[in-house]
Amino acid sequence: MIRISTIFIAICMVLVAASLGLILYSVAGLSGTESAIVALTALTFLILYNAVSMRLRDRTDVGGQIADLSRGTADLARQVAEFGRRLAAVEGRVGSANSAAADRIQAVAGEINELGVLVKQLAVSVANHDDMLASGTLTAARRLRTNRTMNRTGSGRFPPKMPGVRPSPPRQRRLPSPASPRRPAARRKSSLR
Repeated sequence: MIRISTIFIAICMVLVAASLGLILYSVAGLSGTESAIVALTALTFLILYNAVSMRLRDRTDVGGQIADLSRGTADLARQVAEFGRRLAAVEGRVGSANSAAADRIQAVAGEINELGVLVKQLAVSVANHDDMLASGTLTAARRLRTNRTMNRTGSGRFPPKMPGVRPSPPRQRRLPSPASPRRPAARRKSSLR
């Protein structure tokens, strides 16, 4: 887009060239063709002078703009370097936090595995104790039967006593009480209602 100052300068140059041609025609007495050629020549020189002066002015402006751009580029490079340092610091913190969290997770996983092993050992131990208790009640019942049969037959031989060892008193176990029988008459009455 053409600036207003450029349009104003172009109008002024045309007016200056036209007034020079008019002065040469009226005062110097040149013919109209000669005064028009001189006016066009003056207009051409004014246009060239304006173009050269604008180029020189643009060069100084362009030099300033290039200097501004180089300063801006240097500032941008400094900011990018600072951003890179900050990003590296944040990545380092995140990495250390992730490794610390991974260490904690591994420690917890190890504890859970150890608890699993302990639970399995406890289950095996409880099963063994249950088997021992079940076999102990069976052997106690067998002993009781054999003792009764020995007492009845009269051949009640007991193992010899060992010196310094006391025999343990026999354990008395309570058998669970049988469930009370249901009354069939009560059922009949409730079904009749």
